[in-house]
Amino acid sequence: MKNEITQIPMIIEQQTALGTNALLNPGKYNGFMGISIQHKFFAPKRMQYYIEWGSKVFKNFAIVLMDDPDRYNFEVFNSLNADEALTKARNISDEKKRSYEKLITALQTDNVRILQFRDFADNEEYKNILRQLKEFSVSDQSFHGDLRNLMRMGIGGKLKEMQESRNIPDSEMRDTIEVLLNYAIEELASIIYFTEYGYPIEVDPTIEFTTKTYLYDNNFPRISQSLALTNRGHIYAHPECAKKDTY
Repeated sequence: MKNEITQIPMIIEQQTALGTNALLNPGKYNGFMGISIQHKFFAPKRMQYYIEWGSKVFKNFAIVLMDDPDRYNFEVFNSLNADEALTKARNISDEKKRSYEKLITALQTDNVRILQFRDFADNEEYKNILRQLKEFSVSDQSFHGDLRNLMRMGIGGKLKEMQESRNIPDSEMRDTIEVLLNYAIEELASIIYFTEYGYPIEVDPTIEFTTKTYLYDNNFPRISQSLALTNRGHIYAHPECAKKDTY
């Protein structure tokens, strides 16, 4: 079964900080990769290359399904209530987990695992990071503004289309954006949690999450120091056959 999976080289577009060391010293570090459960890029046919590559580069490689935060998207764009939205997000995540775990079995690797938000959402370290980020997003306007800009980069067009199609006034859209900011905050909290608690190297099919870069570069010193951020690495990599152009 293992030999049936086509070998396609991974293209390393960029590596930063500990990412360079990880590539030079396979098996030295643990790494992780966050997955948007709705994005078509993360189909199994592409993830098989990340799984195989990650198993060779890292001591342990975690694929983290960013499922629970997607409930905010389903609430806003699909008009679901909170319970319906969370159920929908988790159902999609469960299906992705099953498909990825089939790949792991086919590749016969034992150092790659698939994680979901429910696996760590009650962890005290994660909850502490999330609490602080929420507090800072309220008290620090520059940090809040950066999160808003990041969100506009990712789904600005979709927000504009929704506002125009539903004729939503600007005042209501501001409230909608605040709801969606919860996705960005929870995603960022999970990235910091994995980075600081055992998985210092993040793998992405795009450039590094800019707010994370700013935090680790001490652009928000009060926040960075409160979170006691240490060292991280990032590897921007994608299969030769495909490239993801946006967040």
